[in-house]
This record gives sequence, structure tokens and C-alpha cells, in this order.
Amino acid sequence: RQGKQRARFMKEIRKQEEMDKKLREMGQPEPDPDNAAVVIQKLFRGFKTLKQARMMREEELVFIGMKEPEPKPRELDPIARQTGIRARRKIIQAQNKDEYDEALVAIRRKIYDDEGVDMREQMMDKIRQWFVAYREQNEAFPEYPEEDDGGSVFIF
Repeated sequence: RQGKQRARFMKEIRKQEEMDKKLREMGQPEPDPDNAAVVIQKLFRGFKTLKQARMMREEELVFIGMKEPEPKPRELDPIARQTGIRARRKIIQAQNKDEYDEALVAIRRKIYDDEGVDMREQMMDKIRQWFVAYREQNEAFPEYPEEDDGGSVFIF
């Protein structure tokens, strides 16, 4: 039996050597792009299938509890992402609140500067009218209300 196997093996070796010799004599044939593409596709599909089989095996081991799942990267962890978003929102809220407070002070200052004079004049006119009306009714000037009683607010 070993002799027969050796004879077959030697026959294949001789056949291969003859083919190599013929190829050398004829020169290298030009590679066919279609055959090259088929070989590349075959290798890629084999690699892809092996990788997919490994992933499925890993998923199954995790599913049945024989292996711990791999920790997710911090960028993909939804809780960490939510915490980051909340922190950014709080910073933006604080900035907006500061801007609002500054704008409120600026608006009050502008109103005081622009309309404060007119408001004071209107209030003084009302107080004068009240004094004049009181004098016409009672023929004497009234005593100005004390600050404890509210001052000029009492007049309005």
C-alpha cells in the first residue's frame, strides 16, 4: 500500500514538473483580470464569513452567559452621553442666566436714564395738583404725609 501511494505521489510530482517546464518554455502567460477578480472575491468572502462566524459565536456565548460582554466605549454609553449633555446644558443655562441678568440691569439703567426724568416730572405734577386741589377744598395746605405713612405714595 505504501508503495502505491509513493508511486502516485511521484507521478504527481513529475506531472507538476513537466507543466512548470512547459510554462517556462512558453513564457509567463498574461494574468487574466477576471480570474484575478474572482480569486480576490473568493478570499474576501471567506475572510468575511469567518469574521461573521466568530462574531456570532461571541454573541451566543454572551447570550448564554458563558462570557462577559465587552464594555462599551465611553462615547457609545448612553448614560455617560446623557451626563455629558446635561452638563453642557447646565453650562449654557448658566451663561444664558448671566446674560439675562446683565441685560436686565442694562435695560433698567437705560429706562432710568431715558424715562426717569419724565417719570419724575409726572410724579411732581401729580403731587402739585393734589396740593392745589386740597388747598382749594380746605383753604390751607395739607401736611405732607410722613415716611412711615408711605410719603408721597399716600397721595397716589
